[in-house]
Amino acid sequence: MKNIDGPGLVSVIIPCRNEENYIAKCLDSLVDQDYPKDKLEVLVVDGMSLDSTRQIVSEYSAKHPFIRILDNPDKITPFAMNRGIHHAKGDIIMKVDAHTVYDPRYISNSVRYLHGFKSDNVGGVLKPIFDHKTLIARAIGLSISSPFGVGNSYFRIGSKKPRWVDTVAFGCYRKKIFDKIGFYNEKLVRGQDIELNLRLQRAGGRILLHPDIVGFYYPPSKLIVFLRHSFRNGLWAILPFKYTDALPVRLRHLVPLVFVLSLFGALFFSVLHISFLWLVLGIVLLYGITSLYFSLQIARKEKDSSLLLILPFIFFLFHVSYGVGSLLGVLQCVFVLNFWKKMLQMYFRYASRLHIGPVVKKIIKEIKNGWKKQEWWSFRLPSLFVRGVFHYLIREKNEGIYVMDEDWDNLLILDACRFDLFTQTNWIEGVLEKKISRGSHTWMFLRENFTGFYPDTIYVSSNPFIWEFRYSFYKTVYIAPEEEIEKYGTVLPETVNKAALEVHRLHPNKRLIVHYLQPHDPFIGKIQIEEVKNKDISPFYLFARGKIKKSLLWQAYQDNLKRVLPLVEELTEALSGKTVITSDHGESFGSKVRIFPVRIYGHSGPRIKDLIEIPWFVIDKGPRKKIEVEIEQLFPVEEVAVDESKIREHLRTLGYI
Repeated sequence: MKNIDGPGLVSVIIPCRNEENYIAKCLDSLVDQDYPKDKLEVLVVDGMSLDSTRQIVSEYSAKHPFIRILDNPDKITPFAMNRGIHHAKGDIIMKVDAHTVYDPRYISNSVRYLHGFKSDNVGGVLKPIFDHKTLIARAIGLSISSPFGVGNSYFRIGSKKPRWVDTVAFGCYRKKIFDKIGFYNEKLVRGQDIELNLRLQRAGGRILLHPDIVGFYYPPSKLIVFLRHSFRNGLWAILPFKYTDALPVRLRHLVPLVFVLSLFGALFFSVLHISFLWLVLGIVLLYGITSLYFSLQIARKEKDSSLLLILPFIFFLFHVSYGVGSLLGVLQCVFVLNFWKKMLQMYFRYASRLHIGPVVKKIIKEIKNGWKKQEWWSFRLPSLFVRGVFHYLIREKNEGIYVMDEDWDNLLILDACRFDLFTQTNWIEGVLEKKISRGSHTWMFLRENFTGFYPDTIYVSSNPFIWEFRYSFYKTVYIAPEEEIEKYGTVLPETVNKAALEVHRLHPNKRLIVHYLQPHDPFIGKIQIEEVKNKDISPFYLFARGKIKKSLLWQAYQDNLKRVLPLVEELTEALSGKTVITSDHGESFGSKVRIFPVRIYGHSGPRIKDLIEIPWFVIDKGPRKKIEVEIEQLFPVEEVAVDESKIREHLRTLGYI
C-alpha cells in the first residue's frame, strides 16, 4: 500500500482522570510517533484529577507545544470526547486511552488505512503488558485477551488479517463523520464507543480492524479492581438500552448474563425439584471443561503450567462478576419500555444473522423443505447431524492452509476436486503437492479464508456462495447466466474463462482467483447418469441407496474434471505470473466418520480425510505480476445486480439447499 501524500492534521484526544501512574508513559509513546509533529495535536481532556495527572501533563505541554490540556468538569468519557472534538483543529479525530502505550507507527498506520481502505473508522489490536509481574496480574491480562474470556472481540483477541468489524478500541475517524451521525452519547458512562460505532454502521459506515495498528495496555493487576471493573462493564452492557435508539451492545456482551441466569435459575428451582440440581451440575461441568481447555491452551502458549491452576478461577470470577452486573442492569431496566423494545429488536436481528440464530433458522428450513422426502431422512439428515456435532460441539482443530498467505499470482479453484482424483486425471505440467483445506464444503472454505479485506485481489466465481463474501475483495465477479443454469444446472467453464480473461486484461497487476464449479455435479462431461437427468435428486443419494454403482459415479465425476481441465490449461497459458490450481474441498463416496456409525456421501460432513485433502498444483512461469493497490479505487464492485432468489435457486440446483 503506497503512502498518503500530504498528511493531514490529526487531533488525538485522551480522556483521563487520576492517571498519574500511566499518563506519562502514554504521552511518551505519542511523542515518539513517526507522524509529523507539525501535523499533530494531542488534547488531554482531564476530568478534574485529584492526583498529579494535571501537573504531569502540564510539564509535557511546556516541552511539546502540540500537547494541550482541557478541562472536563463532568468527569466522564463521552463529555471529554465531545469537548475534545469541538476544540480539535484536525480533520481526523483519534481517541486514545491513557492506560495504553502505542506503537511508533500507530498514528501513521491509522491515517494510512483510514484513507487506503475507504473506511469510516479504523482501529487496531490491544496487547496486554504488565506493570506487576504477579501470577494473578498475568492471568487477568491473558483472560481478557482470550476468545473464551471476551468472545469475538477482535481488538482484544487479535487478528492475522485486516477485517471489517462492529467496533474497535478507541478509533480513528474523519471529523466530518460526527456531523452526520452525531457526537458521543453523554448519558453513557461506559459503552459509548460501541454505541457510536453502531450508529456509524447504521448510517452505512464501515469499521476496519488492522493488525498493523498496535497498542499495549495495562490491565488491572489486582483481582478486586479487575472484578469491580468487570462488574461495571456488565452493568453498562444493559443500562445503555435506556438511553439510546441504537442497539447498544452485541450478542457477546449478553453471554455472561445468560450464564448467570442459567446458573442461578437452576439453583433456585433445584429447591423445588432435585432434577434441577443435575442441571446445575451439568452447567458447571460444561463450563469447567471449556474453561480448562482454554486455560491449557494459554498455559502451553505461555509455557507456564502455573497458569493452568489459576486461569479457570479467573475466567469464572470474570464471567460471574460481569453477568451479575448485567443482571443488576436488567433489574434497573425492567420497567423501562425502551429496554424491552430493544431486546426484542436484538432478538430478531440475531435470530436471522448471527451465532445460534442461523443454526435454528437453517434447522427449521431444512425440516420444512425436506421432511416429506425419503432422500432427506436417509441421506441428508444424518450428514447434517454429524456435521453439526463436529462443527458446533466437538470444535475440531483446523490445521488447513490459509490460501491468502500462500505464494501465488493466480489461484484457480476446482470445486469439490479430491486430491486423488486430480492426481489420476491431470495432464498439465507442474509441481503437485497435497494440502489440507480449511473447509469441508464451500461456504466453510470461504469463511475460513476470506473474512478480511484483500484490496489486491479480484475473485471471479461461478459458485453462488461468493455473494456473501463479495465485500472482501477489490472486485467480485459473480457469473450466473440464467440460460446456462436453467439448461445445465451449472455454469460452463468456457463462460468462467471468458470472464477471467477480461478481468486479467483490465487488471493485469491484481491477484486473480478463478472459481470453477466442476468437477462438482451436475455432470456435464461425456459420461452422464441417466437417473439424475432433469430430476431434483443428488447422484450421491442414488449411490448411497444402491441405485447406481460407485464406478459409474466416479467415472462421471472424473469426466466432469476432464471437461474443465482443458479450459484450466488454456487459462494458465494466458495468465502471467505464478499460477496454482487447487480445490476448496473434496468429495466423499461413503467414507465412515469416527465415533458415529454414519457414512458421508457428497460433502455435507465434517472434516474427514476425503473432504479436506486437496491438490496444490504449482505452475511457475515468469515474469511475476507486480501486485498493486490503488488507494483511490478501493471499492469492492458487484459486477452484476443479482436477484437473491436466483442465488438460492442456483444453490438448490447444486444440492446445497
